[in-house]
Amino acid sequence: MDYTFVPMDDEQAQAVASWKYDGIYAFYDWAADADDLAELLDPVLRENEQLHAVLDDHGTQVDFYGFKLDGRTV
Repeated sequence: MDYTFVPMDDEQAQAVASWKYDGIYAFYDWAADADDLAELLDPVLRENEQLHAVLDDHGTQVDFYGFKLDGRTV
């Protein structure tokens, strides 16, 4: 399977915001931290954080990632 990484759009951000995790992993729910959720849903902040959606061969979002540049280091 091949994956494509694309800058996250509003629809993809809304999908990620709705993901829920069980038990001790509920810490990762975006709704658990209002600041994180606001960052995810704001297009400018999302771009600043370099959030990307991960799409499978069918264009279905299967994950996401973010990275920050610090000088020449990711």
